[in-house]
Amino acid sequence: MNLDLSIDDGADTDRHCQNAGDDQKTLSKHHVLLLNMNSTVLSPSTQAVIENYLHLPFPERDISCPEFVNRRQRVRGSLRALVGKGSPDDIVEETAIIALKEKIDLKSLDNEKLKQFLVDHHIGLDCSALVYYALDAESQEKKIGPLKKQLKFPYAKTWLRKLITLLRPVENADVQTFAHEKNSVEVRLNDVQAGDMIIMLGTGPTHDRDHVLLIHEVRPPLAPPSKGGDNNLASPY
Repeated sequence: MNLDLSIDDGADTDRHCQNAGDDQKTLSKHHVLLLNMNSTVLSPSTQAVIENYLHLPFPERDISCPEFVNRRQRVRGSLRALVGKGSPDDIVEETAIIALKEKIDLKSLDNEKLKQFLVDHHIGLDCSALVYYALDAESQEKKIGPLKKQLKFPYAKTWLRKLITLLRPVENADVQTFAHEKNSVEVRLNDVQAGDMIIMLGTGPTHDRDHVLLIHEVRPPLAPPSKGGDNNLASPY
């Protein structure tokens, strides 16, 4: 079983439940989104979404998207690329705008300096945004429809917050949202499939960080070694 792109989430921490006020250890569970993906590997279109983050579409450059971890940089109403929620195109476009304002020629920056430029300007992606974009692509590939029409936002209590989730779904789809019982259920390890999530609530030294990983492929286990110690069955991968 392989996991893809472990990127730390910058979600708000005011509603962390199980571990926020005690000494319990990290809660880590396998969750399946209530979309019935039923796959052993993500679709090519979904893998393309992930690849676009691993290789951002900058002309003549090859850099991966930095992880967005600094929660204090989050400002409500900010552009998605500046709060860890941007698409690859959002990130490239916002980088170009900032460079233009600062009179910096991006073509003069090599891969290392370009990536550092993104980091210095707090442009990146958090884990829940990656999961959102990947599952959105997977959901549409399987003719289920856009994820924003399937995902529930149970923490949006007021009419204003509910309206905001309709207008800005990816910005409001944090780890707690994916983990909520209205969106996902816990599954056994033996039943895990591609498109399922590993959700960790209350991680970090002070148990105030949430994290989610997306399973992109499930492979059959290798055969155990023979009695003589030789294992003649190699992994197909």
